[in-house]
Amino acid sequence: DGTLQITDKRTGQCYTNQLTYEDNGEIGDGWWHCAPTCDSKVLSGGCPTVISVSCDSPAKCTFTIEKRMFVPRRIERVHEMNPDIRRSTEYAEITLKADVSITKSSPMIRVALTVDNQATDHRLRLIIPTGITEDRYVASETFCTVERKVSIKKESEMWREAGSHEKAMTSFA
Repeated sequence: DGTLQITDKRTGQCYTNQLTYEDNGEIGDGWWHCAPTCDSKVLSGGCPTVISVSCDSPAKCTFTIEKRMFVPRRIERVHEMNPDIRRSTEYAEITLKADVSITKSSPMIRVALTVDNQATDHRLRLIIPTGITEDRYVASETFCTVERKVSIKKESEMWREAGSHEKAMTSFA
């Protein structure tokens, strides 16, 4: 189905369903996610997938996982006097091409992702389930690394822009 199952040979820890994509509606801005009133979620499981090998040598292996997701084309307002905003019933194609590389000299898996997006008013997320149950994590930000709590601040619950589990980062978390 185009997802990865990765086993850390040093620890025996297994990570399943890696490289799953999730798409849902977006009417917020660059800083704040806001879902439409009538939202729908599209997951990449079951989408057409083609897997090919582009490099297979003793030092490196690279394979390409190409997925085609069909998502609502845009956001639509039902009627000017009706506050219901929903995703359209017309669909657009998003092509996701992940070049996955494993090298003999590195314990890391490198993924280069290319997205051909033909839809608007949506948010595409890469889901990487870790199974980690810590209460804090470290993430990169511009010119620094920060430690954050996993939870949302309770006092932000009634704020106009309430806290969110999703936080900004530049390259890793």
